[in-house]
Amino acid sequence: MGNSVRVGLSVLALAGVVLTGPSAYAQTPQAAPPGQPQQPQQQQPQQQQPQQQQYPQQQYPQQQYPQQQYPQQQYPQQQYPQQQYPQQPAYAPAAPDRRGFAAALYMGFHNYTGDYGNGLDAGLRLGTVLSARISDTFSIGGGLDIDVLNVEGVPAGADATGALVIISVVPTFHFPMGNKGEFVLSPKLGVMGSSITISSGIDDLTVTTSGYAVGVNAGMAFPVGNLLLGPMLMLEHQTMSETCFEDGSGEVCSDAEGDASSGTVVSLLFTIWL
Repeated sequence: MGNSVRVGLSVLALAGVVLTGPSAYAQTPQAAPPGQPQQPQQQQPQQQQPQQQQYPQQQYPQQQYPQQQYPQQQYPQQQYPQQQYPQQPAYAPAAPDRRGFAAALYMGFHNYTGDYGNGLDAGLRLGTVLSARISDTFSIGGGLDIDVLNVEGVPAGADATGALVIISVVPTFHFPMGNKGEFVLSPKLGVMGSSITISSGIDDLTVTTSGYAVGVNAGMAFPVGNLLLGPMLMLEHQTMSETCFEDGSGEVCSDAEGDASSGTVVSLLFTIWL
């Protein structure tokens, strides 16, 4: 009986250990078997750890360094004298370079003076000068002038037409005026010939002359775009050296003589220089 009781108590103690864990098993005193006095639980003295020695905290005074002040250096402001440049004079724009091939075309009216113009009225003049401009101030070329001759005193029922042609050498002097143009002066020397035909419906009479002409041209040329435009005055002294008459019976020629064989022709022309 006593063994059974001890076995049962042992089983109950083992179950309590399993249910409560090892900590409970460590803290729960083991029950003494029946019939034996229970041993008092021995308390192990708790070991006291030595207390860490506390040192007083030492306070160090904070060292203050004096702030050094550097004097600010002042540099004197240097004044540079302002340089004055002389004002450049204003120059007029240069005239364009016209060297090389040049041409002048003109149109206007001519008129005879004195006895040389007997039987002729004022008429139309057309002409041109083709030249090579060697420099800004000089050119040389050839001229062609054509005058339309207006014959006066033609009999009633008759018709008269005529023309005079002059082929000349024309050296030209140019006097530039900056961008305002130039003044032109041209002497001329050439040969001339004229022809007048009077037709009455029955017989035709043709009068031809030959001779030479000496003259001078003077004009102003103003720039308009790439061209030069302006008036020109032409003075010529024409001299006839031979006169020929031709009708149905033949041709008769003779030397020109008298006051009517020479005279001055004045022409006023409008000119375009290319």
